Amino acid sequence: MTRERVGQEEEPTTVPLLPISHDLGSLPRLTTTWLVGMPALPAGIEGDERAMQMLLVVDDKEDFILQGRPVFSGDLRDAADKLVETFRGKGLRKIKGLPREMVFSSRKLFDAMVPILEPLGVKCRYGSTIPKLRDLMAEFYDLADSQHVPFDDADESDAEEVRVPAPDDLKGWKQADQRLYRRLTFEFSTEQRLRSTRAIKRYFGDDDLDYYIQEHKQQGVMGAYMAWSILDYRPNKKSKTQAENMLEEVLPEPDATLLQARMRAHPTLYRVAGHDPKAGTIDLEDAREIALSVCLLRECGSKSDGGSSVPQDRCGERPGD
Repeated sequence: MTRERVGQEEEPTTVPLLPISHDLGSLPRLTTTWLVGMPALPAGIEGDERAMQMLLVVDDKEDFILQGRPVFSGDLRDAADKLVETFRGKGLRKIKGLPREMVFSSRKLFDAMVPILEPLGVKCRYGSTIPKLRDLMAEFYDLADSQHVPFDDADESDAEEVRVPAPDDLKGWKQADQRLYRRLTFEFSTEQRLRSTRAIKRYFGDDDLDYYIQEHKQQGVMGAYMAWSILDYRPNKKSKTQAENMLEEVLPEPDATLLQARMRAHPTLYRVAGHDPKAGTIDLEDAREIALSVCLLRECGSKSDGGSSVPQDRCGERPGD
């Protein structure tokens, strides 16, 4: 009897993928370079311990984000499928075609796609670090740190399948609000114009975004800027806000309702006027409207005492001041 050591099987260098139909070869040829990465995503599916990554595809020259989709960590087949969807014009920019060159920061995805892409004339390169992708995700992480909300299965469901909560269904509306927040976060992280120098300068007065994030982090400045850029920012007078663009898409009805409510809301300060412990509700009064009423009462009192009859706007501000 002799003993022989059984060697461990070597892992394949490429990942077996689902067959991809031949129509990739008939796609238009682009003159661009695409950057492809799979950075870790600071989120997860509630009740699922698997980590998440984001398939991130960026046009190197134009800085357009072509694709940004969450995938389970290590699920290269899903990542490859979403990358193929990007080739077919189903990405964020609806650009259809094969780029001239692709640079991958994920070695495994690079190994999986080279046998498919190089025969089609796409030059593929691997680089362990792609600065442009790294900087983009750094901005996303800074935003995610301010409010972590996990992804759930509802994000991938059709708008028609999402139930509209009853008016008193606090849990249902909270879930809808969390789902909407994830959509807003995704829009902010993928839409370049919302983080452009023009937008930053219009909001802060200069374009040193890093300074304001660091100096006013405790005040939630990043969340405030994100809300403004989506709800109010227009690059020019004829442009639509990102929120208006979102409403033109097929959003679940609860999400659309909450988004419209955010668009109509105005910055103010509320005072708690009362609460119902059994129902779990609170009554709020708009402190701004109360202050305005007090100003108007004072104005009327001054008029009755022989004060100025010139109409005043808000709290004593004369029109045109």
